[in-house]
Amino acid sequence: MAFNIDNSLQKFILPEGEVKSIFVDSTKMGWAPLLDAPTIALSGDLLSITTPSSYATSYRILVNGVDQAGFSTLTYDIASLTYRLGNNIITTEAAAEDHRNSSPSNAVSITAYSVLYDILDGSANGTNVVIKGQGGQGVVTPDEDFLLPQTIEITGATLTYYNDETGEFTFSNATGDVEVYAECTPMAYSIEVFLSNSIPDANNPIEIKPDEEATLVFYFDGSTYGCPLDVLVSGAQYSWAKDSNTQGTLILFNAIAPIQVSVSGVAIYQISVSTINCTPDANNPTTINGDSGEALVFYFDGTSYRCPTSIIVSGNVSYTWTKNSDTQGTLLLTSARGNVSISIEGVVIVYQIIVNVGNSEASPSNPTTMFGWETKTLTYTFDGEVFVCPDSVAVTGATGTWTKDSDTQGTMVLTSPTNNISYNVYGYCEPYITITATGSIQNEITSLATSNRTKNWNGTIEYSTNKKQWQTWDGKQLSLSTKNLYIRGRNNTYITGSLTSSYRWSLNTQLGNSYVTSSGNIENLLDYTVLANGGRPTMGAYCFAYLFSYVRFHSAPQLPSTTLSSGCYAYMFSNNDKLEVTPKLPATTLANECYYSMFQDCTSLTTVLELPAVTSPYGCYRSMFSGCTSLVNAPKLPATTLADYCYYSMFQGCTALVTPPALNAMGLGSRCYMRMFSGCTSLTTAPALPALSLRNECYEQMFAGCTSLVFAPALPTTTLSYYCYAYMFQNCTSLVTIPLVPATLLYQSCYNSMFSGCTSLKVSEVMTDEYTISYRIPSSGSIAPQGSAALDDMFLSTGGPFTGTPTINTTYYLHYANTVVPTDSYIIHPVLSNATPSSSNPTSITKGETKTLVFTFDGVNNICPSDGPTNFIGADYTWTKNSDTQGTLIISNPILNVSFELSAIT
Repeated sequence: MAFNIDNSLQKFILPEGEVKSIFVDSTKMGWAPLLDAPTIALSGDLLSITTPSSYATSYRILVNGVDQAGFSTLTYDIASLTYRLGNNIITTEAAAEDHRNSSPSNAVSITAYSVLYDILDGSANGTNVVIKGQGGQGVVTPDEDFLLPQTIEITGATLTYYNDETGEFTFSNATGDVEVYAECTPMAYSIEVFLSNSIPDANNPIEIKPDEEATLVFYFDGSTYGCPLDVLVSGAQYSWAKDSNTQGTLILFNAIAPIQVSVSGVAIYQISVSTINCTPDANNPTTINGDSGEALVFYFDGTSYRCPTSIIVSGNVSYTWTKNSDTQGTLLLTSARGNVSISIEGVVIVYQIIVNVGNSEASPSNPTTMFGWETKTLTYTFDGEVFVCPDSVAVTGATGTWTKDSDTQGTMVLTSPTNNISYNVYGYCEPYITITATGSIQNEITSLATSNRTKNWNGTIEYSTNKKQWQTWDGKQLSLSTKNLYIRGRNNTYITGSLTSSYRWSLNTQLGNSYVTSSGNIENLLDYTVLANGGRPTMGAYCFAYLFSYVRFHSAPQLPSTTLSSGCYAYMFSNNDKLEVTPKLPATTLANECYYSMFQDCTSLTTVLELPAVTSPYGCYRSMFSGCTSLVNAPKLPATTLADYCYYSMFQGCTALVTPPALNAMGLGSRCYMRMFSGCTSLTTAPALPALSLRNECYEQMFAGCTSLVFAPALPTTTLSYYCYAYMFQNCTSLVTIPLVPATLLYQSCYNSMFSGCTSLKVSEVMTDEYTISYRIPSSGSIAPQGSAALDDMFLSTGGPFTGTPTINTTYYLHYANTVVPTDSYIIHPVLSNATPSSSNPTSITKGETKTLVFTFDGVNNICPSDGPTNFIGADYTWTKNSDTQGTLIISNPILNVSFELSAIT
């Protein structure tokens, strides 16, 4: 090792071989450690050590842990100050410091790395040793027939520069032994081709230079094997074009290694198609390559047949079916591995028939769908009174022909559908009510007003005298001169809306207010436009209450609503002495007090049309026909469970009433029958009362004042309630039958005045020749704690020696002219039409009995029916048609009062 010693700069050449570490130890003889350590730099293989010049210092240098040399500016013994690295390589000052002895000294360490070159098909010259953290440089030289590499790789340092035209490079930041690697590029690469079921073009090249392109062409027979979609290439970039099923072209470029090409013809498979109700596109392929996809298109007429959502494809193939529309579908086939079979069938189109029905009824047999080639006929019915068949109906989605067969029926014929079919069938009614002056040709309506001269409705009311010009009415008096007055409304939910008589309408004609008739649907006053669109206007509480009270209509407008609101018709036609027939009341859903006093004091009323509702809310029929002095036959009342006040005073004061309704309800409400028939002076026979559980005041005064009543009903219940029978038969002066009262626990006023004023009933406390029929109240029993006045005045003002209040559990005696009605006795109540009962027919039946009734017919205009009675309730029966003029009815096993209807065939 050579040294060029200078007091401030010493230089020497590093030994040959790999340098792992350099360590310099500097001390100041006999003094404290140096404040400034020497600095070390490496340039090539020359090591420079710079020391402070102001101190006399001696140094030892260790390379790879071996003591190499010592030098100083002074002469002294440095043996005890020398530090050797041993087998460890110390590369940092901190590590070196840990190994120093305790002698005062300061140190600097340096690490150097070897630079190695690995150049494939070439060589490199440059830096061989580099200090840690520093860099170096070099030049790559390719061998003959090779080019400089495009890039080089360096490990153990950072490549900072490379020129692929000169081969020069530099690196920096050495972190370990440095290795330079590169591959020189050959001048040209070979092209090797592997073929399967294909033929190469004779002019295809066999080699390619890195900066050139090469074009190769390949052929296929096109029947068994076809051109593939792609080929396999290594060693270069490429593009492949399938020119046709018999030819493909390969272009090679950017070669980087010897090239290998693999070209395989793909198998060709047959496509067979079976179609029903569809047409394949004329350009659909008939074959498919194993590596490619084929698209096939199919068409459908879209009227009778539409594109299906799925089809059948068999064979080893993948496929996707797309329904593009009702008239077209596309099939994509891929990855075929065998022949393909396709089956496609157009779907028969089924069109929906969507009909909005309003105020009409569709036939249950009407179809709801149709095919494109079909003709369909649908029928609709209308009530023919309130709502009639319309003249025309508009149809979308098909050709529709509407025929108005009559007011009650219409027919729709549908043909040639193109879409789902829709139309509306709305029953038609005139969009107003009509009020007409009658009595003479000259009679005219002269005025209309509300009684309080105020608009009492919540929407709009309009009137017209010609059905063309309409004016809004504010409730004030209208001065008119018209034969017919037309009235309609919009956006109303009530016309009076209150149980207030001053909201009624007042109407006059030249001949007074007793010469008018009315017609039309009353709902037109609420909203005629809703009716025109097949709907029903909303009816608010007390909607028409008192509306025509004291208006003396000979005929009433139509009331077709089937769902009522509270008090809606209350007092509506009350105090009309001209109305003879009620309008139809088809409602089946009633509301509280809906018919309250509706026809009260309609003294000419003789005919009540059907009341079909089977539920009876609170007070629904209360006083409905009270004061109807011409009413002879009551309507049927089919309800079986009653609410409070439901029949309260319903027929009170109907002095002509002879035929009461059957009352078969088993569930009663408080005061449900109270005063129902009071004052019905023509009534001779009471209807049966089969209920077994009573409510407060349920029968109170029910028949009070029925002066012709002879036959009382059986009272089978044993469970009483407050005032349940109080005053029930009060002043029934013709009553000669008296029901047994089997209840054993009596409640407050339950029998109070029950028979008071029944002068044909005669009671004695002792048995005599005249008073022979024993009668106890009850047979044995007691009075409840709340049973005060239970028997008070029960026989007050009756016709026998005993009158007033009987004593419980005491036997009394009835006059022999009186009859006791047992609890198991039931009345037989027929309703006859053109049939005559035998005079010997029984009017009652007791449990366990069988009764025979005979009915005769004239045999000419009225024929005995084969099927016998209808609506039969209360017992078992058999009917025999003896001839056209006679039939026999046998009744057995009664459980209720028996009622039925028997009508001749006319």
